[in-house]
Amino acid sequence: MRCKVGDLAFVVAPAVPSNLGLLVEVLAIWPHRKEAWWVRSLCGTRKRKDGSQAEEGMVPDVCLRPLKDDNAHQSEQRASDNAPPQSRKRKRREVAYG
Repeated sequence: MRCKVGDLAFVVAPAVPSNLGLLVEVLAIWPHRKEAWWVRSLCGTRKRKDGSQAEEGMVPDVCLRPLKDDNAHQSEQRASDNAPPQSRKRKRREVAYG
């Protein structure tokens, strides 16, 4: 699963099109369906399939994209590991001539 409890995530494949891009907080695993989460909208109430409004609801894991997922972090880490070393500026030595 892409998300875990406590993650902030975007809804990327909603059942209701107006919920696309909704920012949610993952609260708990949904016990009645494999790979689904109970989430809370951080953008106020949202429209449900039946037309009602709710602030919390169930969303399948595949419909969510975590704000900062582990794969992106690992890619960034690999990129910085492979980056060329920073050039070091030489300190200028001052010599007093007398």
